[in-house]
Amino acid sequence: MPRITTRLPIARQVVCLLVLCGLFQVFVLGGCGFVRERPAAASEDEKELDPTELVALEPGSGYFQTWEMDNGRLVSFVVSVPTEYTPGTPTPLVVALHFGMPRAKQFMGREMVGRMVQPCTDDLKPIIVAPDYINTSWTNEECEQAVIGLVHKICETYNVDRQRILILGYSSGATGVWHLAGRHPDLFTAAIALAGRPTDDYLETNWSVPMLVIHSRSDEVFPFADVTQAVQQMRARVGGIIQLYELDAISHYESAKFIEPLKEAVEWVQEVWNSNAAADGDTQDD
Repeated sequence: MPRITTRLPIARQVVCLLVLCGLFQVFVLGGCGFVRERPAAASEDEKELDPTELVALEPGSGYFQTWEMDNGRLVSFVVSVPTEYTPGTPTPLVVALHFGMPRAKQFMGREMVGRMVQPCTDDLKPIIVAPDYINTSWTNEECEQAVIGLVHKICETYNVDRQRILILGYSSGATGVWHLAGRHPDLFTAAIALAGRPTDDYLETNWSVPMLVIHSRSDEVFPFADVTQAVQQMRARVGGIIQLYELDAISHYESAKFIEPLKEAVEWVQEVWNSNAAADGDTQDD
C-alpha cells in the first residue's frame, strides 16, 4: 500500500505553528508561574536586569535571572516571590537543587520548582531560588561558591528570615544538600534530601543542621542500604537532628511520588523552625 501523506498549504502551516507556540507559552511557560527575564516590549523607563545587581521582583512573580560572580562566571537561576511578600516582613527562603541531567541547559530547576517545590512549600509562603549547577555537579568548589554567593545575594535583595532558610534537593541535588548543608550551618537552618546519597566525606563535616532524608527502599540508583548506613552514622555523631523517612516500592525515577512525602516533610521543617524560635526566646529570657 502506498504511503499517503497530507501536507497543509504553507499559510496554514504558519498559522498552526504560531498557535502551537502560543499554547506552549501558556501551558508550559505560564503553567509554572514564570515569565521571561524581562518583557519583550520593555518601555524606555524600564531598567534592564544587570547580572551584577539583582532586582527585587514584584510579589507573585517568577523570573529567570542570571547573577555574575566575582570571577565573571554567570549563574543562571529561577526565582519565585510569593504573593504575600512585603519588604517589611521577614520571609522564609527555600533553596532548591535540581536533579542531574545528561546535558546541561539553562534554568534546569524550573521544572522542579513548578511541579514539586512550589506546591509542597506553599504553606511556608517562601521565596524560592533554584540555581543551575556548575560543571554538572553540586559538590565542586566553584558550584559551592556560586550557590552560597547567590543565597547571600538573595538575602541582600529581599527581606529573608535568616532563621528560616531551607535547602532541599532531589537525586544529585540531594547529594548537594548533604554537601552544602554540612559545610554552611551558619546559613541553612533545615535541609531535606530526596532520593540521593552523601559524598564520601560527609563524616568529616561538623554537622549541626536538622535534616530529613527521604529515600525509597526500591531506589535503583542510590541503594537504600548505603543511605541508611550514612544516616545511622550521622545519628551516632549528632543525634536526632538527622531523620530518615523510608518509602516503599517507589523507583528513583518516579519523582512525582515524592510530592506527598515532601509536603509532610515541610510540616517537619515548620516544627523545627518553631522549636528553634522557642529555644531562642527562652535563651533571651535568661
